[in-house]
Amino acid sequence: MSDRHTFYSTCPYFTAAKYMREMEKLAQKNYAPTGMAPAYSYIMMTLQDENPQTINDLSSKLGYDHSTISRMAKKLADKELILQSFSGRTTLLQLTKEGENFLKVANVCSKKIEQTTATVFGKDGKKQLVQDLIKAYSGLKKNNTNNS
Repeated sequence: MSDRHTFYSTCPYFTAAKYMREMEKLAQKNYAPTGMAPAYSYIMMTLQDENPQTINDLSSKLGYDHSTISRMAKKLADKELILQSFSGRTTLLQLTKEGENFLKVANVCSKKIEQTTATVFGKDGKKQLVQDLIKAYSGLKKNNTNNS
């Protein structure tokens, strides 16, 4: 067989997945003091920015499926970090005092990962990487929505 695979250096999916495995390790390490996966901190920080919010709002902002946010919100409510209130098909999420205490730790973790990624990528490199990832995400989302 003379044809060699080039996906190692040409496939966006393979490269992004490889990158995400390393980024996930970094995030797990940095957010370990919260006792929860990093995604829970991002939900809590998004609520901190605008409190309260609906599951639909969080799903849209964070790019998770509605069912994923709903499942994660239940876990946060079970830990008394948020309150859930229901009105028809809408679920409103609101921070609790315990949630505000959790956020003190999560925000320190966030600063640590920001510092680490700035060191690894350089401040300008990090900014460009995030912009490129947002652009790539938006393009894929639009393509996937149009082809649904």
